[in-house]
Amino acid sequence: MEFYQAMTGVWAPALWVLPNVVAEAATPVATAGFCLGLLSLVAPKSQSLGLRLTRATNTPEAAFRFAYMGLASTTGAMFALSSDFSPFLYFRF
Repeated sequence: MEFYQAMTGVWAPALWVLPNVVAEAATPVATAGFCLGLLSLVAPKSQSLGLRLTRATNTPEAAFRFAYMGLASTTGAMFALSSDFSPFLYFRF
């Protein structure tokens, strides 16, 4: 057991300190995105959001598709308009 404790450093609190670069980059938005990514990793295959969006056969699923489309497009537009993102970033005039 001591071998595994030494490998993982479970009881060594000094090994669990985040580097400054990681701590500075862990903003609330980045942390939320990371948690959503982990959620999609551990979610069961039958609960896939993509399957629910593409196989909408009844009214509640179609309403969910419409609501998701509205929320995603609104959120994307807010992020694009609120930052210094330029749509001409890759074009050289």
